[in-house]
Amino acid sequence: MSNVIDRHGLVKPGGYLVVFNPVTYTGKSLGDRTKSTRYNKAMVFKVLSRQNVQGEKYTRALPTTPHTIFRSYDGNPAIASADGCLPGRSYTGTDGVKFALAGTEDLQDMWKTDKDYYDRLFHVNLAVQPGFVRVGVDMPTATNQAKFQHTKKMIGIGTDFGWRYGKTTSMAFPEIDVSYQFGNTTNAELRPTCEFTYGEYIVGIPSDPETIYKILSGREAAYQIDLPITTYDAAIAQGLLRTYGTDGFPIYPAARPGSAVEDYSRIIAEECYDKVLL
Repeated sequence: MSNVIDRHGLVKPGGYLVVFNPVTYTGKSLGDRTKSTRYNKAMVFKVLSRQNVQGEKYTRALPTTPHTIFRSYDGNPAIASADGCLPGRSYTGTDGVKFALAGTEDLQDMWKTDKDYYDRLFHVNLAVQPGFVRVGVDMPTATNQAKFQHTKKMIGIGTDFGWRYGKTTSMAFPEIDVSYQFGNTTNAELRPTCEFTYGEYIVGIPSDPETIYKILSGREAAYQIDLPITTYDAAIAQGLLRTYGTDGFPIYPAARPGSAVEDYSRIIAEECYDKVLL
């Protein structure tokens, strides 16, 4: 892994990136079509280069105002006293928050792009100070993906677990909305600082099915990041399909390399848009 990423946790130019979908599918076994098997999917990219490689930091205040809607850990109304504040005993609303930036593709969300950015991926590492602020990511926006024991219990930023302290990492895909959640369990109002370390990757999908197999079977080094989901929302699938033509390569048991390569060949030939292939 160390030869794939740099000291900032970003993939080096020339390295491979795997975005793993943790939702498990059930389908026909490649070895015996009369039997079923469980499998996952992953998007596979090669990072050709990174834009702005000498300046991949961006620090700013929390994008809240006195008009931002907050939820309360205690049931009491929570209102920020000024821009950038996170009231005591409160957490962000169902829609979360996004980071606006003038001059970007989506003025309300600096990380949001459309399918015309098929050759770009944003790897976004967020560090919040103070570090005890709870942080979460919703993909897609307004969808709490934090669940426990299948869907038995909803967890997340407003519960006892299902979130992280101070840091989170995510991948911003074209056509897919993502929002951030923040929580403050102290009694004091906070003014958090948000520091982004990001990689604007110029990417493509390898057109060699053998390479895809080597990467997904662990024979070729790659950086892997999991989608922050427990349910494969249709908005995610449709976003990937609009951008790349496919929503991923199935991950098969290593014992059947021939069958896997054959299926990857089909996906590359029949699903992937030519413009996204390398």
